[in-house]
Amino acid sequence: MKIPLKRPILAILIPATILIVSACNFFAPQNQPLDLLDANPAATEVAALRATATVETDRQMATLEAINTAVRAVDVQSTRIAATLLARGTAFIDTSLITPLAPTALAAGSGDGTTFDSSANSAIAPLVTPGGGAQGNAALTPSNPNPAVLTTPTPLPGAEPPPTQVALSTGALTQITLTRAVGANDCPTSAETVFTTADAEIYVTAVAQVSAGSQIVSRWLFGGTEIVSYDWIPDFNIDGACIWFYMPASAVEYSVGSWTVELSVDGVTAGSASFTIEAPMTEGG
Repeated sequence: MKIPLKRPILAILIPATILIVSACNFFAPQNQPLDLLDANPAATEVAALRATATVETDRQMATLEAINTAVRAVDVQSTRIAATLLARGTAFIDTSLITPLAPTALAAGSGDGTTFDSSANSAIAPLVTPGGGAQGNAALTPSNPNPAVLTTPTPLPGAEPPPTQVALSTGALTQITLTRAVGANDCPTSAETVFTTADAEIYVTAVAQVSAGSQIVSRWLFGGTEIVSYDWIPDFNIDGACIWFYMPASAVEYSVGSWTVELSVDGVTAGSASFTIEAPMTEGG
């Protein structure tokens, strides 16, 4: 004999399963409808601000750190400048010790207003020390703790006035020499006093000490009579250099006899030299 238990068991299990599923749905979190944010713009903005707040804070912190780094760099640079000035002996004036005095009023006199005794205010001497503080209050130690106070300021490099060109004394022609040729330095290659009518040129040289614009003249004389003269005006100072004039045979007839050449500067005779011109020697005689 079979006992009919299958149907009653199913009848109990099905309602129990439905109750359990309903309870799970009741306690499960409800999904927020998607159109809620669209219906509430303020909530949308608050959500966006919360999302970006951290990024903005990080940016502000980075900016603040960069500013602090720049300030520290300025402090270091200020300290270096102050240390350099103190090392060069620059005095530091502590202005906090300077206290201005109020004028002393005298007894009321005739006329408008009140007169003040200016003599009663003694001169205030500020304290000048070689120390001081730079920005950032960095401690500085001068290389010279007791710098001397200079009465005359020391000129800075590059501030010196341009040197004045001193005019040289006029008429200084020395070492007057006669020669047949001059070298690359304009000085004579040799000293001569005897020449011949076969020579092409006769030079006179001198060591000059003259100013620019001076007129230098050479006068060539034969038997006391001037035969020819040459002049030259340099546009620069000549300080101990050789100068020369020459008398060419192509322009002047070399007469046999005694000659003299005179040198002058600005009309003042500076010196002279004598020489002789002879006929050239022939073979056998």
